[in-house]
Amino acid sequence: MGATIKAKRAGTCPECQVSWRENEDINWDKSVKNIDGFSVTCIDSECFKKQGGTITPRIASGFGQKPFGSFRKNTVDVTLKVPDVTVSKTVKASAEKLREYIKQADELVVELYDLPENDQTRGQIRSKFVDQLISIGKGV
Repeated sequence: MGATIKAKRAGTCPECQVSWRENEDINWDKSVKNIDGFSVTCIDSECFKKQGGTITPRIASGFGQKPFGSFRKNTVDVTLKVPDVTVSKTVKASAEKLREYIKQADELVVELYDLPENDQTRGQIRSKFVDQLISIGKGV
């Protein structure tokens, strides 16, 4: 159950004597021990396999690299299906009021925090400020 990883330090394979540098891609299998009693590690794939090392296939995921089959979930189509309706003047007025709250909340975030325009944290703070402004507005 090995993997290709970035070397944490420079090293040399005891089998083929090929060296690698720190941060270079190397093959590593903790479940198989080499002639020195350490996990099989080699930069040369053929030497690595000769020593009994194997690479576990990987897939990309939002949480890094995971072996095939782990944490696999069924996908659900979450495409918004907007009904074909006429929007009333009252709803349009409410949406305009919401835009005002969002604009004001964003101005507060810019004033209070040094965050880039598309930063996720800025958006989260802006969202909280919108909630607070609406809550305060209800009391007025």
